Amino acid sequence: MNSHAPYSADQKRALDKATALCQKHNLNGSDIDNALMILRSSGKEVQTPHSRTGFITALLGYLGGSLIVAGFLIYASMIWDDLGSFGRVSLSLGSGLLCYLGAYSLQGKMQYAKAAMPLWLLSFGFLPTGLFVMLKEYAGGNDAILGGVIVFGICTAMYLAAWLKLRVNILLIMSLLGAFAFLGTLYEKLDINTPEMWLPTALGILLLGWQIYKNGARTLADKVFTLGSIALIASSYHYLGNTDLEAAMTAIMLLLVFIAYKFEMRLFIVTSVICLIILLAKHFGFSWGYRDSDILRLSAVISGISCCFMAYWLSAQTQSRMAHWWYFGGSFLLFNATMGLLYETPYDALFPAIPAFVLYLSIRLQSRALLTSSILALLSFISYFSARYFADTIGWPITLMITGAALIGLCLFALKIGKRMQAAPVTGA
Repeated sequence: MNSHAPYSADQKRALDKATALCQKHNLNGSDIDNALMILRSSGKEVQTPHSRTGFITALLGYLGGSLIVAGFLIYASMIWDDLGSFGRVSLSLGSGLLCYLGAYSLQGKMQYAKAAMPLWLLSFGFLPTGLFVMLKEYAGGNDAILGGVIVFGICTAMYLAAWLKLRVNILLIMSLLGAFAFLGTLYEKLDINTPEMWLPTALGILLLGWQIYKNGARTLADKVFTLGSIALIASSYHYLGNTDLEAAMTAIMLLLVFIAYKFEMRLFIVTSVICLIILLAKHFGFSWGYRDSDILRLSAVISGISCCFMAYWLSAQTQSRMAHWWYFGGSFLLFNATMGLLYETPYDALFPAIPAFVLYLSIRLQSRALLTSSILALLSFISYFSARYFADTIGWPITLMITGAALIGLCLFALKIGKRMQAAPVTGA
């Protein structure tokens, strides 16, 4: 039996990916050995990618994009009242459409698919906002509920059409969330937005999920089951919450957790477990008191770091998909508690160092959860910092956007350098 030194985290991830590909394409060890022998006999060497260059470009790109978005939002809030109807619609809805079309274009190209994700997320925020602004400016009337039906119906149709064409999970989640909002506003418009109506709706959604699961579309069924469980929990709590029968809610949630694990649906598992934890926290009198006490804030910082270490262990040792949720929850707790310690103090300007370091770790660990939470924390801090120190200074958001553009320019320059290094012939022995 051959011995081998302990694998690094990168090597473990590479082996996991290689194993998954071998299982998918029915390859075995002899096939791999033959491929390596052919490669060596051809005299070609496997070129190692310049990971350091890729890391730097990713870091610069994410930071630059975050600064541009933050500067744009701050600038828009400053000039909003001075814009006419056309300007407000163009700024909000136009931005959403540009993000949507840009993401759609990039998603269809394999080499740019990763860049589409932040654009999809931005479009999900700008599109409904822009549609509401357009209705307010041009449609008139004061029926916000009817506006919600129109806006969420349009958004659902747009993201569903994109998902049918591209088959990307994030588009499916967005279309289902839009459908959920559309259904809720439609019920409100029809004066049937009651627990009595949502209970059969929830059961109908769960039955739909079951039919989809039986047809073999497990990924889609996972999302449908998740929405159905949320509707079921909310409608059931209306009847059972704060009554002598509230203990039955625990039984319902345990049943949902069991079903989620039984059918191995990741999003359904996470949603059901989170709802159960919230209910148990209420039963045991738990409260988010770290917002009011420095001691509890420090405890939350330690808890957040501990959750991140747990995520790292799960990812490195078990390759569990739950590691992403531990990363996101732990980093969110860390950012929230740290900002609570520094809020409106002379040291608040030090806060960006923490999400910047987590952003660095997210790229090293290839964690989208850490990447998302760190970018959200940076954007939130920029918003707070601008409101406190630069509320009426128009040069501040412009400076942010220029800085972000410069970072992206450096990112593109680094990419060109990396390509030249890869294309250059290797000399020497």
